[in-house]
Amino acid sequence: NAEYMGVKSNHVPMLCSVTGTAPIRPVVSIKTGHIFERSVVERYVRETGLCPHTGQSLTLEDLLPVQVDPSLKPRNVTGTSIPDVLCLFQKEWDTMISEAYKLKEQLDLARQELTQALYQHDAACRVIVRVTKERDEARSALASANIHTATATTTALPADILKKISSRATQLSAARKKRVVPASLATAEQIEQYQCVCTGTPHPPQTAGLLCVDVHAVNQTWVVSGGSDGSIVTSDRDSGALKGTIPAHSRATTKVLFHPAEPIVCSASADSTVRVWRATSDVLDAFVSVCTVRSHAAEVTSLGMHPTGDYLVSASLDKTWCFLDLHTGETISQVYHPQITEAYSACRFHPDGMLMGTGSNDSIVRIWDMKTQNFVVKAEGHTGPIHDISFSENGFYLATAGADATVKLWDLRKMLNFLTIKIDSAAANSIKFDHSGTFLAVASADLRVYSFKAQTPTVVRAFSDHTRPVTEAVFGQDASFLVSSSLDRSVRVFGLPATA
Repeated sequence: NAEYMGVKSNHVPMLCSVTGTAPIRPVVSIKTGHIFERSVVERYVRETGLCPHTGQSLTLEDLLPVQVDPSLKPRNVTGTSIPDVLCLFQKEWDTMISEAYKLKEQLDLARQELTQALYQHDAACRVIVRVTKERDEARSALASANIHTATATTTALPADILKKISSRATQLSAARKKRVVPASLATAEQIEQYQCVCTGTPHPPQTAGLLCVDVHAVNQTWVVSGGSDGSIVTSDRDSGALKGTIPAHSRATTKVLFHPAEPIVCSASADSTVRVWRATSDVLDAFVSVCTVRSHAAEVTSLGMHPTGDYLVSASLDKTWCFLDLHTGETISQVYHPQITEAYSACRFHPDGMLMGTGSNDSIVRIWDMKTQNFVVKAEGHTGPIHDISFSENGFYLATAGADATVKLWDLRKMLNFLTIKIDSAAANSIKFDHSGTFLAVASADLRVYSFKAQTPTVVRAFSDHTRPVTEAVFGQDASFLVSSSLDRSVRVFGLPATA
């Protein structure tokens, strides 16, 4: 067949009629006798149906494979001698150097572009910082303007309200003179034996931590807590089980309070509102909104319940405090004092209700007369913002907790700081006297209960069950138990363990 096709022997060089190179898989046309590289000619024939060399009609069946010895494949003409090989190496070197040069140019260009982008980013950040600062200043100026506008129309308390709170103060003051320590009050020895008898995590998992807690004064199995996600949750003290959830606020719930007699919950929030909720059933599984107060222009940091159970006081970062009607949500008065340049962080009513105490970020505690709505005395001694204040039920003593890791006790008759307690370098977040004024609970990195004999503080019991700082703690009736909230998302109850 090879002789028939004109190919006489393997010594005759076979070159593709199209590419001019030695074919790897040669085929021969039985019509023209030309040799082709198989892949080249088959692609051409499929597209045109013609011979690529002569232009004659050609099909794939007209192509006949040729068997050749691969070892006889001719060398590339350009690499058959040492000079040719050196020439190839030179060309490869020149190509490599050229590519390296181009890559270096591209690298320099990329560095320039990156430098320009970083400069623009830095300039943009500076502009953002400046604009943000100007925005914050404008907001502060607007809030201050709103405050001054509000206080310009603020008047003294209405006569009927003043009469009501004065009458209640007279009753409470008279009853206090006859007050004796109840026989059922827990002793220091009993509190030493307190353990964590219940742990509950009633808030949803997305809650970063609990900021506040309270126990109902009448039904002491009712516990309410507020979370950093703005929710309010009621739970059972004995089991820790969830009772009800209120999606109360759009930002963190900073304070919750039970009404002293009714199934009503009051809450304050970082969303600048105060809200009041009433339970629709005795199991506290559902609530309806009673009112919403929007008088403040910034975060509401604290709440206080008036002894009448009809009024609230709220303190805010907008440097005002408000006297509110709990049932209607009316802002009876909003007080701004030009001498107070720092925000309020705590507020509580005196047990009689005619005085009110506030703590602020300027480290000063002020006592206000509700008749005149002016502060009558101030206490200075802390070196950091005031976190909480608590009046003793005897009406004479005031406890204050600060970011300076101290708790101070004051005699209201002389406004004299007669005792200071260091809290191991951790800020004191909350303090609370029990109803008898015998014990003081201090919430800090842990929870501690102090007693006072001859004005000497004694740690009765320290609880370290919480894994993160304790945010608030409250006593039960006759100090028979304590309930605490913490940033570890738990509500814990401490009391005497059940006997078998």
